[in-house]
Amino acid sequence: MTTATITTTQASNGTVASAQTAYESAPQPAEVIDHIEVHFPGKDEVQAIDELAAQAGAHRPTGSLIVGAVDGRLLAAGSLTTGEVVGEPSPSGAAAAAVVRYRLAELARRGRTARKAGTPS
Repeated sequence: MTTATITTTQASNGTVASAQTAYESAPQPAEVIDHIEVHFPGKDEVQAIDELAAQAGAHRPTGSLIVGAVDGRLLAAGSLTTGEVVGEPSPSGAAAAAVVRYRLAELARRGRTARKAGTPS
């Protein structure tokens, strides 16, 4: 078993800030899952998707997309065409990416069991 070390840095105002404080202030995955909104992205979210992919060190998903956001902050994007998903490299981003993957799988299952028009669901 290894021991993790949390380093501290001196802030400009003379206080000590730690990585633990930053982690505690960020939304935790359970909070993200409870508040995530999955939707089709608008034109105003194109740049945010590009930035998300760059931040994740991945290519932008291609084809028709869905995105996962919390409070308007984009955390994950997934392709309805290829199934590729990118997420912010954080616990919250991983949680949002998992929700987007689940929704993609759910939509794919619906597509395989398509009903005739006019039949009840």
